[in-house]
Amino acid sequence: MLRADLQAIADQVNDQAAFLRFAETLTAFLARLRSSAETLSVAERQRIVRLVVKDVLVGDNTITIRHSISLPTCPRQNNPPPQISPTPKVTFCVRGVVSPMLANLYMNRFLKYWRISGRSEAFQARVINYADDFVILSHDHATEALNWTRCVMARIGLTLNEAKTSIRAARQERFDFLGYTFGPHRYKDGHWYLGASPSKKSIKRIRQKVGDLLTPGNVSPWKDVRCRLNQMLRGWSAYFCYGTRMMAYGAVDKYVCDRVRQFLKRRHKVSSRGTKMFREETVFGELGVFSLRQGQSSGGP
Repeated sequence: MLRADLQAIADQVNDQAAFLRFAETLTAFLARLRSSAETLSVAERQRIVRLVVKDVLVGDNTITIRHSISLPTCPRQNNPPPQISPTPKVTFCVRGVVSPMLANLYMNRFLKYWRISGRSEAFQARVINYADDFVILSHDHATEALNWTRCVMARIGLTLNEAKTSIRAARQERFDFLGYTFGPHRYKDGHWYLGASPSKKSIKRIRQKVGDLLTPGNVSPWKDVRCRLNQMLRGWSAYFCYGTRMMAYGAVDKYVCDRVRQFLKRRHKVSSRGTKMFREETVFGELGVFSLRQGQSSGGP
């Protein structure tokens, strides 16, 4: 059951890659690589070339280099390439890579070696990954799988992010992956079950985004503020639409209601606490704020 939950989340993330924005265009990748070239050693440059270049075809008048950098399926119009930090950035499970795209290339090498060396059978395990974030589900061979992974990562010049690396007994302990918390959950009647729910960090992040939007310094018309707020909430609920989510939805709704009340109370100079003027049913009804629990907003875009 837990494997099915993890695979469902991984499949959903692949379908909704826009929410995580892992993909880089070729232009962005080259910009990052070019800006980092001066700080790379010769060995690092050679390793990048071996990862990226697949074939070099020498003709009479041309030299064709076939690479393994995936391009977008269709060009984005009127959108400039994303801003790339000139400093090499370490992301997710591996360290020592120039960009997320190279991290993906390294992960492909790891996954290929996992398959050809028969690790799934040896460790009774399965790897579930998105980009370079991954979980290994193993039956009684977790320690061996972790040690093998550390060894292989070291051989290809990477190290695991130990802060995010651990062994969990998935039927008794929880763990976070791709914004979800997996493991034992409890019904209201006290019975336990294995499931998935939005992680505490994910809830904290959306609360932070809402708080950053509804600040006293935001003087935009309420219609514009509401539109931006609803876009964030709809995007969050579209991603976190799997598993046990009503408790998380309720916590976010309560926070949104409180922040909207404070925001409008200050704007309209209401001397009271505003609980009567801006009740929950008013916020998620007349004012048109999107409610995660209701899955809709009345009057809003």
